[in-house]
Formats: sequence, C-alpha cells, structure tokens
Amino acid sequence: MYYLEIKHLEHLSIAQFEKKIGAARGIRLSTIKLSQLILANGKLIYPGIGVYVFKIGEEIVYVGKVSSRSFIERIPSHFDLRQKAWMNSFLKYYAIQKLSLRVNNRNLGKAAKKCFDDRVRLILIGFGSRSKKSISNFESHLRKILQPKYNRTKNKDYSQYEVRDLFRKLHFK
Repeated sequence: MYYLEIKHLEHLSIAQFEKKIGAARGIRLSTIKLSQLILANGKLIYPGIGVYVFKIGEEIVYVGKVSSRSFIERIPSHFDLRQKAWMNSFLKYYAIQKLSLRVNNRNLGKAAKKCFDDRVRLILIGFGSRSKKSISNFESHLRKILQPKYNRTKNKDYSQYEVRDLFRKLHFK
C-alpha cells in the first residue's frame, strides 16, 4: 500500500499514525509508474494534493507537501539533477546526509542513481478537497513530530500531540 487518505488517519493517536505509516509498504521509486501518481487501486487521486513521505527501509526520512501542484508534478521534481533547481530538496539532502557528497550537478546524478538502488519508497497521503493551509500546517507539524532526518525543522517538541489533536488545533476541515 502506498496511498492513504487523510480521512482514514485523522482519528489516530501519534503512535497509531506512526504504526500505520510504518506498515505502509510504499512504492519503490525505481519502479513507480506515472499512472501510480494519479490512480490508486483503480481510483483517481483527485485533486492529487496532500502530504508525502519518503522511507528507506522502515525509517521515514523525509516528509513533504503538495498543495499548489499535484503529486504527479511534485514528486518527479525532487529528482531534478540541476544544482540550481529549487524543488529537488529530497535529492540534495540525500546527497549531503546519506552520501556525504557536495551538491553539484554531477553528484546529484550519483545521488539519484544511489537513491533508486537504495530502495527508497514513497507513500502518498491524499487530502481530497481540504484547504492548502491545512495541508501546510499538517505537514509542518508532522515534520516536528516524526523528525525525519532529511527535513529541516525547528526544535519545538510536538511529540506529546496526537494526530487528532493536531486536526482540532489546526482547524482541519
């Protein structure tokens, strides 16, 4: 399973949410098809906005959001090999933190190849027609709770929150 809907997750505690995300196998980046960014289980992922997670093995290493574009536009842009590209943050962090490489065009190519060999997996969390602000707020708080190593986060501790509390706190509708 690589696609989850937020409406099935919003009632969970943090521990339950982490378990659910941990249990989600995800889809290997090296085998993903474009159709899998717009269809899941034969149903359209519409409007294709929400939060996504990159995992290596069982470890969540990156949490991102898509609210102005769609999954099919955003996910591939993480693998832009140009140093000056500004949407390839996952690949840059992967190069720096996983491979200890300096970010340049050549090293981003090496990082992309290794990333696909490394069995990095993707999980999509669809938000349906919820607001951009709710997606942004949820992604920000999720980063703070899960503390994925390839994201930058501020040091405020959110570990005491439950997912359902975040939805209420963020007026998640």
